[in-house]
Amino acid sequence: MSNKFDFENLTIGEIDFIEKTTGRSASTIGRDETPQGALLMALVTVFKRRNGEPQFTTVDASLLTLSEANAIIGGDEDENSQAGE
Repeated sequence: MSNKFDFENLTIGEIDFIEKTTGRSASTIGRDETPQGALLMALVTVFKRRNGEPQFTTVDASLLTLSEANAIIGGDEDENSQAGE
């Protein structure tokens, strides 16, 4: 199981899920003006479903803290690697 979210290997269905959940085009992922709550919730849900928890829901994701969500999708890896340099 990977510790980093792999955007390049999203299925069309996963992209559609992320877009419907966030109300934004997938091309806006990572832009500062994109609302992050819904995006993070969708990304965590896709990641958990791909990694052995097919019943994981957006409600489950909404109960996570920001640091828990970042740990799941690998969002804190860059910060940790820079801190160790």
